[in-house]
Formats: sequence, C-alpha cells, structure tokens
Amino acid sequence: RLTTELDAGQVLTWAFEGMAGDIVLAAATGIAPVGLEIHTPDGDILALVPLADGLTQVELDLITLPTSGTYILVVRGTPGDVVVELQRLAAMTGAPAQSVVMAQAGRGS
Repeated sequence: RLTTELDAGQVLTWAFEGMAGDIVLAAATGIAPVGLEIHTPDGDILALVPLADGLTQVELDLITLPTSGTYILVVRGTPGDVVVELQRLAAMTGAPAQSVVMAQAGRGS
C-alpha cells in the first residue's frame, strides 16, 4: 500500500511480477476521481475501471493473471492524493492475502 500525489493529467505506473493463475486485487482511493488498469506482459489491458466513471474509490477484484511475467498497474486521475494497494490472493488455499512488491515504472501524462 502506498500514498502518492497525482498532478493534472498525470498517469502513474508500477510494475509487478505475476505468475499464471495468480489472483490479484488492486484498489485506488483518491480525493478526486481515479481510474485503474492492469496491463499484461504483452501490453494488453487485462482489467480496468476508467477515469471517466468519475469514482473516487475503485477496485479490480479477483483478477486472474493469464500468464507469468511483468504486469503494469496504471493509475490515472485528477490532481490530489491517491492511495494505491495491490494484493495477491492465494487461489483456493485459504491462505491470507499478501501485499505485492511494486516498482514504480513511471510518471507520465
């Protein structure tokens, strides 16, 4: 879980490693509307909640990763603070959720 600040028109990206079959939960909460996306290692959008929905709290719940590799979590928003969280859930094992290590891949517009 991390807290960061978005500037006008800014896009934040974080890279994380995933294995085929991993189940992840991504969430973002902002003081202004935010959008959230997960991109596959091939660059395709796996799941998204668009910024256009106008929500200040968004969640991509129980997303199954199709292949192993480096995934990108994208946060889009309007100016203000945003809290971002990414967890890996143990599929069918009953084990607790684990935070996923994310490396910031970039800040762009």
